[in-house]
Amino acid sequence: MTRTRKTGSTDSMAGRKAISPTPQASDPFDLFETLRAYVGFRKQDSALLASFYRHVKPQMDTIIDDFYARIRANPQAARAITGGPAQVERLKNTLRDWLVRVLRGPHDAEFAQLQSRIGHRHVAVGLQQSYMVAGISVIREHLDRILLKAGPRTAHRSAEIQRAYLRLLDIALALMLETYREDSLKKILLAEQNATSRRLAALGEVAASIAHEIRNPLAGISGAIQVLGQEGNAHGSRRDILDEILREVNRLDGRVNDLLLYARPSTPNREPVRPRELLRSTVRALAGEPRLEKVRVNIRSPGDLPPFPLDPAQIQQVLVNLVLNAAQAMNGTGAIDLLARGLDGGSLEIAVEDSGPGVPPELVHEIFRPFFTTRRDGTGLGLAISRKIVEAHGGSLDVEARRGGGARFFFVLPPHPGEGPDPQE
Repeated sequence: MTRTRKTGSTDSMAGRKAISPTPQASDPFDLFETLRAYVGFRKQDSALLASFYRHVKPQMDTIIDDFYARIRANPQAARAITGGPAQVERLKNTLRDWLVRVLRGPHDAEFAQLQSRIGHRHVAVGLQQSYMVAGISVIREHLDRILLKAGPRTAHRSAEIQRAYLRLLDIALALMLETYREDSLKKILLAEQNATSRRLAALGEVAASIAHEIRNPLAGISGAIQVLGQEGNAHGSRRDILDEILREVNRLDGRVNDLLLYARPSTPNREPVRPRELLRSTVRALAGEPRLEKVRVNIRSPGDLPPFPLDPAQIQQVLVNLVLNAAQAMNGTGAIDLLARGLDGGSLEIAVEDSGPGVPPELVHEIFRPFFTTRRDGTGLGLAISRKIVEAHGGSLDVEARRGGGARFFFVLPPHPGEGPDPQE
């Protein structure tokens, strides 16, 4: 293994294809602009609705009272209202503001965000999306009634006005439903993750108990083998057999240690560490590793990065695991880059990049799952343990495709304990 010292920050993220197991939220205004072009909602339509508002304004109380009377008459919809009359009055004011914005505009990014927030809120209170569709239908019904009675000065434009509010209400509904879909999917995924975490926690406790029961006999076997190996008649094939038994005992002991580490990870003991020195110490720890004999390991990190609070032993364990995984993915030949760079807000990003085949898309959701492995001799705990260590530091461990081929495993650590990623984001 050779070490090449290079300075400079990591490459730009541009051109890399990020791989994420969570659904990516669409931008409400981008979707609004797409839908507006699709249905043909124009600036003159906004002007028509603004002129129609003077006919709707005197009927606002009628529209709003009917809207919530229908909700209260439906037992399933009424369950979303838990705050009594005071909440109903607040909701009525919210509906009034929304309807004014629909008719008077402006129909801009803030308007798109407003529709998106309605979708978020309906998921939060557990109201089915069908009631959003029904609610928009009630608004259409009232606007049709008002337009019909608007008088002769509006009659010659009634078709254009109706087309304008029908199109805009369809756009608003589509934005609400899209946000509802995304939030519902996130809730399902979160529920599945929580259920999986509970099952794995129980399995981890069982595994830890079994591991403790196995560890003592393994230590006894190892000691006995070493004593036998020291006897004068331990030579030739007998010596080879004893050495093989000892290797297997040590391998099993390593598996037991992995189980214990995953089941009961230790709390990080943070201290100020220079990121570049952390990468160097990782390379030194891997010196003499047979799997890296034909692998070139490069360090790419600015020398002036300030000390960062982390547990050096734990983070080095993560890096060693990622480097060895990379070497195995490259079949023991190629190049691995260890990178560190500072981010806005004082966070630190550390990455391990390899020149191997990359992670198959169908395995991206699986590789961090405990006990999942594609290797015959693997335990499937290395990446799971690494992710736990990073999360204990308030960060997250992820993978993406490396520009030019290969995989890029990276994690971002916040500068202060407890500043992990927001689970709502």
